Amino acid sequence: MIRYLLSLSILLLSTLLPQAQILFPPQGQPQNQTDAQGLRQGLWEEEYEGGKERGVYKDNLRDGVWMTYYPEGFLHYMFTYKSGKLDGLHLSMDQRAYLEKEAWFSQGMLHGRERIYTYGGRSLSDIMYEEGKMHGLVLRFYDHNGNKQEESIYDRGVKHGLSIWYNTEGQKLAEYNYSKGQLEGMQRTFYPSGNIRSEEMYKGNLSEGPYKEYYEDGPLKITGTYRQGKKEGEWKELDPGGKLIHSAKYKAGDVI
Repeated sequence: MIRYLLSLSILLLSTLLPQAQILFPPQGQPQNQTDAQGLRQGLWEEEYEGGKERGVYKDNLRDGVWMTYYPEGFLHYMFTYKSGKLDGLHLSMDQRAYLEKEAWFSQGMLHGRERIYTYGGRSLSDIMYEEGKMHGLVLRFYDHNGNKQEESIYDRGVKHGLSIWYNTEGQKLAEYNYSKGQLEGMQRTFYPSGNIRSEEMYKGNLSEGPYKEYYEDGPLKITGTYRQGKKEGEWKELDPGGKLIHSAKYKAGDVI
């Protein structure tokens, strides 16, 4: 965490020092000026309900770093613009001066890493974006303890690949496989011990093929088959010793 905060501080300094006039405008420097065509130019300070913001206009378009402040004068947001569009680093701070969010933009769209934090700097999410869509690794965390909740791979805004879910104690609950946003292939759930709870195959977002459910210590509990998301053929429930408890036959999801 210390190394990360140091890196962030260096990044902030490199971003803000070339535009120090926004943080510390020289006394008497003209601001809120328009040119002969009525276009806003140079340093501007604008007030809104709940605070004020300061930055530079170029030909009526925001350009460079803009800072937004709470009524008490503390930094709330930092935006980076290029020709009127968000382009570069964006930061959000809460009223206690804790970092709430950092994100990278390009041409007005999220592009790169976005991190959202809870009180004290603990991560709530860590997401990669490309042209405004989640793309690559997506991590989400539980608010109350910071343990990982979800680890998924996205491709242009939809899940594509392995998605893993965890309980609040950090134990794996499920492994889901996706192809272009739809469940595809083997799907597994787990007991807190790590042993497999269930296994089933999916095709085109529907259960397709054998289904198996297990007791926590390993013996088979339920077995059957799905066809296009509906139970088909014989389904059996077994006791831990393998003795048949119940069986039923299905056709298109209905008992026959």
